[in-house]
Amino acid sequence: VRPDDRRERAALEGAGDAIDFYYDGRTLREFRSPRIRIERAHGTGCTLSAALAASLAFGLSLEDAVGAAKRYVTRALETAPKLGHGATPLNHLVKPDISGS
Repeated sequence: VRPDDRRERAALEGAGDAIDFYYDGRTLREFRSPRIRIERAHGTGCTLSAALAASLAFGLSLEDAVGAAKRYVTRALETAPKLGHGATPLNHLVKPDISGS
């Protein structure tokens, strides 16, 4: 990373949107959502992979399943309960949106 590149520095500092990419060898798609400010979130990767698998089980295409999983994790972070002093758990009770992207 070049120190004079503000965009790359911002990404390293956690500023801006949360961006994920999908690439299947032909299609490159960007999935962007607002970054949710949580001190220490716990379980985002596991939740994303489970939501992706569930979306595929519902019959979504891989690309649409990635979008549905990303939306689910974003909502789970937005509504995460503030419990105790440790890591913040995600709200797994949010309703999934499997309508596609």
